Amino acid sequence: MRFEFKSFGLEHGESAMKIGFDSVLLGGWAEVNDHQKVLDIGAGCGILGLMLSQKANQIRLTSVEIDPLAALECERNGAQMPWRINHSVECADFKEFAGNSLEKFDVMISNPPYFEVNGQISESQREQARQQTDLSLSELFKSSAALSHENSTFYLIFPSEMSKEVGYWGRTHGWWCAKEIEVRNKSHQNPKRTLWKWVRSVVQSEKSTLVVNNERGEKTEEYQKMVAPFLR
Repeated sequence: MRFEFKSFGLEHGESAMKIGFDSVLLGGWAEVNDHQKVLDIGAGCGILGLMLSQKANQIRLTSVEIDPLAALECERNGAQMPWRINHSVECADFKEFAGNSLEKFDVMISNPPYFEVNGQISESQREQARQQTDLSLSELFKSSAALSHENSTFYLIFPSEMSKEVGYWGRTHGWWCAKEIEVRNKSHQNPKRTLWKWVRSVVQSEKSTLVVNNERGEKTEEYQKMVAPFLR
């Protein structure tokens, strides 16, 4: 099973959570600079980190994935990119990785699969991903904080119904919300997803809305601009 972007393609047959709207949106939105150290948490096939590798030169990418088959697929995808990247894949539980690692990362990113509510995947796949991850929101923010420094950023996407819980645990573990974007399919509909940018220093949070489709069902200019470097 293969997903084709403009500039590269990824295999995602081994990952319980296939490439979909959430990951493409998060990867298109997140920011990265040249030479930064990037950590993709729960990497699956590697989509988020590999999307970021298109945005900046010579990033040092580490992908953490607990499922051995998905980790191998992630490694293969990284090796087949049309540009050279410094990419290492750790097949590990994220909590254990955070407890053992001495590295600090400039950018962290995650589309936690155990929170995926996309109806296009089966219940067995969803349950498999939850079992593989076994990571609470508190542990996600705590472990990422242990791998951060004062200028680190952490990009996440969650169902909007979880926003209160996400905000609570982020602040509990010393993260500050720099940006929060509610994603609506159409302007009159309730948000289904929320994009988050967290930082380690005190900031004034910016809250905004992204509408994906106009009333005629056409993709909005704002959405197209966000994903244009990747989608045909």
